[in-house]
Amino acid sequence: MPLVLSSVKALLFHQGKFLILKEELHKGDVWDLPGGKIEYGESPSEALHRELFEELHLKIEMKFSVGVWFFFSKTH
Repeated sequence: MPLVLSSVKALLFHQGKFLILKEELHKGDVWDLPGGKIEYGESPSEALHRELFEELHLKIEMKFSVGVWFFFSKTH
C-alpha cells in the first residue's frame, strides 16, 4: 500500500504582493508556497497556522480557502 501524506499551502497576500519561497534542492531551485504536512489529529487550518509560524514566524488571519487539490506520486 502506498504512503499517503496530506499537506497544506498558503497563498499569502499583503499590500498588493504575494509571498512565494525559493527552495534550494539537490536538483536545483524551485519556487513554492509556504506550508507543510498535516500532522495526525490536526485540521488543515491548524496545520497551516502551525506551519506558517514554524517556517516564517507569522500569525495569520485566514480569510477563505481557494481550493483543494489532490496530487499523487509513486515512491519506491
